[in-house]
Amino acid sequence: MLTAIVVLILGQTKPADYFSKCLKAHTALKAADVTIRSNTAVGDPSKPGTFRLVFVKPSQVRLQIINPAVNEQAASNRTFAIVGNRVTAYDATVDEKLSLTLEGSGDIAEKLSAVIPSVNDSVMAVLDPKRLTEIMKPFRDLKDWTVSKEGADVVLVRRTGSQSSARWQIDGKTFLLKKLTLVAGSTMDWSYSYGPTPKSAAYTPPPSAVAVSEFKERIMPPKYKDATAKRVGTAAIVALDRLKNAHFTLTTEDGTSKVWLSAGMIREELKGRSWAYDGATLTALVDTAKRHYASRKGRSSAVDSLADVKMEATPFVRTLLMRRNPLNSLLREGLTVEHNGTIVLAGVKCDLLESNGMGLRHLLTLRADNHLPIEIRTENRFPGTDEVIVSELKFKYIGLGQPIPSSVFKLSTKKGYMSGAFPKPKV
Repeated sequence: MLTAIVVLILGQTKPADYFSKCLKAHTALKAADVTIRSNTAVGDPSKPGTFRLVFVKPSQVRLQIINPAVNEQAASNRTFAIVGNRVTAYDATVDEKLSLTLEGSGDIAEKLSAVIPSVNDSVMAVLDPKRLTEIMKPFRDLKDWTVSKEGADVVLVRRTGSQSSARWQIDGKTFLLKKLTLVAGSTMDWSYSYGPTPKSAAYTPPPSAVAVSEFKERIMPPKYKDATAKRVGTAAIVALDRLKNAHFTLTTEDGTSKVWLSAGMIREELKGRSWAYDGATLTALVDTAKRHYASRKGRSSAVDSLADVKMEATPFVRTLLMRRNPLNSLLREGLTVEHNGTIVLAGVKCDLLESNGMGLRHLLTLRADNHLPIEIRTENRFPGTDEVIVSELKFKYIGLGQPIPSSVFKLSTKKGYMSGAFPKPKV
């Protein structure tokens, strides 16, 4: 419950003046340590996200993002720090770290947006006065505000009918934003708590953290029957997430393909056709048509472009191209996973996992040494019938961990082949 509100007419100060003072205070704020709680509820209230923003302008910013589990997304706790153009990040959930260098210039708000494309507006409102100006703009010149005091804070409230309202709570001494609540069918609630002024926003991840090239999405885990099943299943997902350099064959009911992976780049060779993506350019060779294709593509459009030339990637590899983990669909919420012991295949000890639920049964054979898959068998059972559709994947690893030249991921044309760009998407 809110504390008792003492309603006062604050001298001759107009509501618009408080918005101006608040904006001026945030524009003058050169360093801050702010804990932000953001909650947007549509229908049933969602769990709030928590952020800790530390910045020392003009060149340092650190943002910790703590998100609860929502829908299929698992809970996460990640920290991103930028000092100059150097980025350091840490994922506390899986003890992973990454570092990179930004290109170009810009202020710390622009750099943070480059690292985290969808920074929450509640964060940007404090970090970037331009964003706060945009948020305030629809409210500043409105009439019929009720101005009151809550402790040392100034509270501005405006209601439109019985379903819509806006509430701004501003510190009465510093004029920094303390809380913003908007109700218009759904509810948006931001709250701010300011700590001591920091001298630095630099950050060093724990020494135990494993270096990775990117953070992967985390989904809600399945129901594991015991600790062994959880250990093996979790290790398998992490192993595929952290696979940096790999060369392997993948056998399905459609045949065998050769696959290369390295730092987000990927290549697949199938009988009569091959394709490669180096992170920016998609190239492909279609031997039956004697065609060579090359175009700059994003990952999503790369998948579509392969289909346009009748060269769909193997589903497992296509998921990797999209920088997603194929095991996430086999070990996820709604499924029950158990450990069925170990076997030895070709001299390699392997763990056996069985995942059941929603008419699906997945049987995973995983290497015990590095937790990578050897075989994946999926049985799709149709309710009320005896019909079962079975698909199998078999992996043979040729090279793991050895650097792969970037030239592997850009296919050149062959003699007698016609070269050109991928067809434009049909509208």
